[in-house]
Amino acid sequence: MLLILSFFYSSASVANDLDSLIAEDIIEFTEGYDKRIRFAPRTVVAMTHEQIAISGALNLGELLERVVGVHISRNDSGYRADKYVRGVQENWIVLHNGIEIERTLPDLYALPVADIERLEVLKGSHFAIYGPAAIVGTVNIVTFTPQENETTVSTRGGTLGTSEAWVRKSTELVNGGYSLFFYHSNTDGSRDSITSDRQTELDLALGDSASLAPSRGYFDRRLTDVRLTFELGERWSFNQYFSDRQAGLGIGIAQAIDPSGQENLTRSATNLRYSRQLDNGSLDAQVAYNYEVATYEDTMFFPPGTLGGLFPEGVSQSYGQTGQEITANAIRRFAINRHSVEVGIGLRYGTATNDFDRRNYFIQNGSPLPVPVGSTQEFTDNDALFDKDYDNFGSHILIRDQFLLTGDLKLDAGLRIDNDERYGTVTNPRIGLEYALAQYTNLTFLYGESSILPTVIQQTSNGIFTPLGNNDLTASKMRMFEVAIDHRFSPSTKLLINTFVYRQSAGIKAVPDEESPNGSSFANLDKNDEGSGFELTIDWGPNPQLSLKAGLAFQHKFNSNSDSERAPSWLPSLEATYRSPSRWESNFSLFGVYGRSRELGDSRDEIGDYTIANISFRYHALENAPTLTLDVQNVFDATAKEDVSSSIADDLPVWPQRILIGVRANF
Repeated sequence: MLLILSFFYSSASVANDLDSLIAEDIIEFTEGYDKRIRFAPRTVVAMTHEQIAISGALNLGELLERVVGVHISRNDSGYRADKYVRGVQENWIVLHNGIEIERTLPDLYALPVADIERLEVLKGSHFAIYGPAAIVGTVNIVTFTPQENETTVSTRGGTLGTSEAWVRKSTELVNGGYSLFFYHSNTDGSRDSITSDRQTELDLALGDSASLAPSRGYFDRRLTDVRLTFELGERWSFNQYFSDRQAGLGIGIAQAIDPSGQENLTRSATNLRYSRQLDNGSLDAQVAYNYEVATYEDTMFFPPGTLGGLFPEGVSQSYGQTGQEITANAIRRFAINRHSVEVGIGLRYGTATNDFDRRNYFIQNGSPLPVPVGSTQEFTDNDALFDKDYDNFGSHILIRDQFLLTGDLKLDAGLRIDNDERYGTVTNPRIGLEYALAQYTNLTFLYGESSILPTVIQQTSNGIFTPLGNNDLTASKMRMFEVAIDHRFSPSTKLLINTFVYRQSAGIKAVPDEESPNGSSFANLDKNDEGSGFELTIDWGPNPQLSLKAGLAFQHKFNSNSDSERAPSWLPSLEATYRSPSRWESNFSLFGVYGRSRELGDSRDEIGDYTIANISFRYHALENAPTLTLDVQNVFDATAKEDVSSSIADDLPVWPQRILIGVRANF
């Protein structure tokens, strides 16, 4: 009890420190690169460059596992990231400096963290702030600017065939500046064995022996990222992004081991931003153009000899698509008495073209089994997987108001209306109430709605590779209510508790359909997904050298008709960072994944829990000397598996032990 009371006790000096710290928080949230973040200040998780660097993470997927309430799994097609936020498996938006450039299935494991100066994570429904993709969360990557004014070179390598090298040069000039970043990495990803796959099931049913399992999964990745930033005076900034990503298909698109298939994604994103301070506010406008080419080359759905020898060379396909999108947005911010108001408008136009569709099979109506056609043939103009050409136009308007009702009470209200030529009009409100219970204690109530729009595949698929598309689909709705309380006991100790409840209605899922070529089609469901939970975070710095962070997240489903059944119920975490006066620092992190269930009808034994420990060291002998790095993932080589498909009987191994040694130098 004395310890608890001592937390609440504050001398005059402690009170002054707290006042300064809270003032810094407010400036950070209201004047940050992405000013929209001020509409959800108490639900923001912000990670600095120093925290990211000492984490040892290679990519955004590994880094986000440290955020309380977030779990990054794997999906059943290839080896992409599946995201669970508060137990919900739905879209979230990935922004670069407030701009969305990851338009096609953003894969968190293919986004390096080396160029992140600051990471901002919002959990919950933020459609009214960020738009249609912000269903359960928003991630904003803030990259380095010319103001860094230095050159950094880094390389590291180690086990699992992993290596990375990058260089960043930032230069501040008299009237602007530039920042250039180049990154390249390779990894095998994992060498764990897959003991059985979907072809194993077919072999048992047909008396064949075509399966390649047991075999290692093909989780290899090669990434190249380039960013160029120009700042022209105080008003203009230009960003050019380029990325090229090549990856193996993990357990295979059809959950059958595929040693030859490869996913390739080449993306170019350009944006021009104009910002101007006005007498009573500001004006921000931006134009962005995204161009990307995505291909699946030499994909082997099933291996040679499958289906009783019908396919001596296996069931194979190569597929490619080109997408383009241009967006334009403008936001005017101004103050009227106690109101801080934002009014915005946006336009979007996108196209997608199927470049090629080469395969050695077709699908007969009513049968999910492929029929051989002999040698590989071109199906782009006949019986293609999706519409050959697709275009779409959309627009939105928004208004948000931050109203200071009293000195202790603030109201945040927002409304965004989106119009899409295919989906119609959707309206999504968001409202928050923030109350200062005491000098260092805040209570926040938030309610948000998000419309989950049907995808191109869900609307236009011809039912061969995926369920049959449905042009009558309507947008499903996510509604989330949360209550958050945060308290600062001292400048170095903070507690945050967040509780939430949600309901998703009219979810879009695959259902049986005899008229579909593969026996299933997309449809809106009648049953709701409903759940609730809480998140607890404690930050404590007992002295200037040591910082500790503990977190615990819990979620429970009332009703579920989706893969959310696989979401863990409990996510505990612990992190400690120590910075020695003798020029070395270390970080130890621990996170657990507990309480997962199988989907209804899955008779396998319950999947086991797991706990992963990571440790990182940084050392530099002299002030300007290079920094030596050591990063160990899964220190104790714990067994960790994810349920991605019932066809993978023993589940998918994840978080393999990895050891990386590197060096970093600043000039």
